[in-house]
Amino acid sequence: MEPTGDCRPNLRTLDLSGNGYDDNLLVETEARIRGKTVDCTTIDLRCCRLDDEAMELLCQALVNNKSITTLELRSNQIGETGAQQLARGLHESTINTLLLGHNRLGDKGLKHLAGFLASSITLEVLDLSDNDIGEIGMRLLPSLSYKG
Repeated sequence: MEPTGDCRPNLRTLDLSGNGYDDNLLVETEARIRGKTVDCTTIDLRCCRLDDEAMELLCQALVNNKSITTLELRSNQIGETGAQQLARGLHESTINTLLLGHNRLGDKGLKHLAGFLASSITLEVLDLSDNDIGEIGMRLLPSLSYKG
C-alpha cells in the first residue's frame, strides 16, 4: 500500500475490512493512528487475517489514542497472545464498542482481556461470539458486569 498523504481531518471511519494481513498495510495504518493523521472514531479491520503478530503492531498505535471508540476486529486470527496485547493497547482507551467475534481467543485469551473489560467505564458493546470460549471463560463473564 502506497502512503496516501494526510487523511481528511473530518474522516471518522477508516474501513480496511477484507484487505488481508499485509505488513505494509498494517504499518501504514499503525503510523496513521499513532501519528494522528487520522482522527477516526471507528477502525474496521474485520476479515483482514490479523494474527497475534499483527496485533502487536496495531496495539502500539492504540496505547495513546483516545479518539477511537469503535474497534472492529471480527473474523481474524487473534489468539491468546493477541488478546494479551490488545488488553495492553486498550488499557486507557475510550472504546465503547469492541467487536472480537470469530477469532481464536479461547479461555486464555478472554482471561487476558478480563482486566480491561472489567475496568472499562466506556465499553457498551462487546462481541465475543465464536471464540471457543469454554466453561473457564464463561465463569469470567459475570465478573464483567457493571457493578454501579
